[in-house]
Amino acid sequence: YEGWYCVSCEAFKQDADLKGGYCLIHPTLKAQWLKEENYFFKLSSYQDRLQQHIDKHPEFIQPETRRNEVLGWLRAGLQDFSISRSTIKWGIPFPGDDKHVVYVWGDALVNYVTGVGYGTDEAMFKRWWPADLHVIGKDITRFHCLYWPAMLISAGVAVPKRVYAHGFLTVRGEKMSKSLGNYIDPLEAADRFGAEAVRYLLLRELPFDRDGEISWETMTDRFNADLANDLGNFIYRTLSMLQRYFDGKLPAPDGDATALDKQLQTAFEKAVRGQDKHMKALDFTGALDLIWEAVNRGNKYIEESAPWVLAKQSDQRKRLQTVMYNLVEAIRLTTYLISPFLPETAAKVALQIKADLKAPWATAREWGRLAPRTQTALGGVLFPRIEKPEPVA
Repeated sequence: YEGWYCVSCEAFKQDADLKGGYCLIHPTLKAQWLKEENYFFKLSSYQDRLQQHIDKHPEFIQPETRRNEVLGWLRAGLQDFSISRSTIKWGIPFPGDDKHVVYVWGDALVNYVTGVGYGTDEAMFKRWWPADLHVIGKDITRFHCLYWPAMLISAGVAVPKRVYAHGFLTVRGEKMSKSLGNYIDPLEAADRFGAEAVRYLLLRELPFDRDGEISWETMTDRFNADLANDLGNFIYRTLSMLQRYFDGKLPAPDGDATALDKQLQTAFEKAVRGQDKHMKALDFTGALDLIWEAVNRGNKYIEESAPWVLAKQSDQRKRLQTVMYNLVEAIRLTTYLISPFLPETAAKVALQIKADLKAPWATAREWGRLAPRTQTALGGVLFPRIEKPEPVA
């Protein structure tokens, strides 16, 4: 076999996959022309079966852009691929021919099933396979959506139920690269913002289904706006007022719900419904958008209800009780909603208001579950503001 080979992709490339002799995915690496004797996997024999499976299961490859990409490769016709290497010695020995080793994608993909008992523990394998979801990078869809399903079909093993290919993080419009110097050091980011916040910033700022631009400046802006201002202030202001007006003990709501009360409840119920929908679709940005709409509705509720004014009016005591109950109940739901993204923060806040994050979601998601007379505690500032770095010339 001979052809252009990208050592970083560990794959042979067609002319369409190269630009000026360089890999499209690794534009600083010039493809090498390799010629060697290989064993082949007869991928072309599985073209019809792969096409039928993708047509029958439209959810198999997501998002739609990646599904269309794979369908394009099928329309162009699948070619057999080499499953062994004879010019290198390091690797898994090829069965029946010790002059060859197994192609790296051959043995790497198989780990998905051997890791859950294939060939060694049938009970474990039945429990965990087929996988409900493979999450991969968009540059390896060919291996996971064509090579791997064909290999499984050839062995009579079920294919994964869903494969989701996410985009790249880009800096200044290009895929991050140490050689180009356009990268965000994850350890430095964790030191600067905290690992908890970095997780949130990436999922909030970047849609999971496509490439997304990231920079120190945008991360700092998002940290200060979302975490320090919106979320941090909402929780701290509410619990501070509860300490001031009720010694931290949650009052019972008293009186009919007003339009403001209903707007607050509706915002959180919308976020709860959206959580289920968006998380199943791996639309993390969509889920967080709704959560932050609810949090911001909470901040507006504070301003519009003005508990500090109500506290000065003896005839508004019942209204003050209702407002403070609603705010703390909104915080309770916030802890559940943010827990997949900010688990440590959610745990801290849940401890302050005595919410049980392990409670069944089916009931915990309902508005009004927090018991009156619950004794709360005021914690410290969750996310202190961070100074914005000087712009890079």
